[in-house]
Amino acid sequence: MSIEPEIKLEIATKRDIKELLKLDKEIFKGDAFSFYYFAILISNPMNNLNLILRDYSKSSNPNIIAYCNAEKELNEDYKYKLHIVNIAVIKEHRRKGLGKVLMNEMLKWATEQNCISAYLEVRTYNIAAQKLYERYNFKKEKRIKFYYDTGGDAFSMITHCPFNYL
Repeated sequence: MSIEPEIKLEIATKRDIKELLKLDKEIFKGDAFSFYYFAILISNPMNNLNLILRDYSKSSNPNIIAYCNAEKELNEDYKYKLHIVNIAVIKEHRRKGLGKVLMNEMLKWATEQNCISAYLEVRTYNIAAQKLYERYNFKKEKRIKFYYDTGGDAFSMITHCPFNYL
């Protein structure tokens, strides 16, 4: 999957946290992550993958336009699984394949890290995201009542290795 040449895939650093916080609040409103949570995710590159897509078309002020966070976890059988914690694209850049770029990178990293599965939670009303995940062979496992801070429900979705790439 190719993206426009002025959009670059980068690993998020501590310097990006303030901008990530701002975007997270704009996109997820009351369910946004805290500074502390982003700091924990970004501070542990051995077990976490934190990617950003930055738009350099306005070279004087390149902006983050999409991001994702994923954690490598140990399951009950002492095998690794990937928890896709967050994936977001700002409104004006949606439907341009940026979510696919981030998903492909996370699943490639999961393969490199010997993860046997990947899972995530998605809002029950976010049909567009569910359809994207289904294209990666994620299946709904269960509905989680009141999962989000704002009281919304989520579907837990899972896929298994070998992962599908788009």
